[in-house]
Amino acid sequence: MDWRRRFLYFLFDLLYHSFAWGYDFVAAVVSFNSWKKWVKEVIPYLQGESVLELGCGTGHLLKALSHSRKKIIGLDLSPQMIRLTQKRINTRNQTFPFLVRADGRALPFKENTFDHIVATFPSPYIFDETTLRSALFTLKENGSIIFLLSAIPSFPDSLERIHGWMMQRLKIFEIPTGFLDMTRKKVEGCGFQQVHAEWKTCSSGKILVLFGVKSVQTQ
Repeated sequence: MDWRRRFLYFLFDLLYHSFAWGYDFVAAVVSFNSWKKWVKEVIPYLQGESVLELGCGTGHLLKALSHSRKKIIGLDLSPQMIRLTQKRINTRNQTFPFLVRADGRALPFKENTFDHIVATFPSPYIFDETTLRSALFTLKENGSIIFLLSAIPSFPDSLERIHGWMMQRLKIFEIPTGFLDMTRKKVEGCGFQQVHAEWKTCSSGKILVLFGVKSVQTQ
């Protein structure tokens, strides 16, 4: 892991706890105000009735899903993030989304609970074997994981030079060599089937999404 990625992990760890109040601002700056749009791009993949978001953060995806009739649960270990999400979605006036403070490596749910488990720009713990096996256990048959791994913003023509410089020199939006293959093998190794990743073009750029399915054979 190079220094840039180590620094980003350190920064986002601070933003998830001590400086959670500044998370949305920093995310907007580094994504050229595309972060919230990217997160919402996973909604079309969530066609089932029950959804668990791992690492729900400040609650933008939960807010977007709160108008549906789905059974939605947001899980995060950070008490600061849970509080911010509670304010955003006003959980007191509705049953769902329901918020749970817990560790994603030990999900406190019964077997065959969810149609989908989703994580957007996931922290490294999401790819721990304990997390993936816990996710597999709580998914229903033919349920799926959807991980929004990365994204690239779109730029107007006038800013293409800046875009090119950032991609080549700072490597802010670069996928590390071998990362995708390693991630896919981890997910497959924990029992998921039909594991694949795809780039999706959207109005705010491109997003990279990884999928996996709990089939009957993986029980």
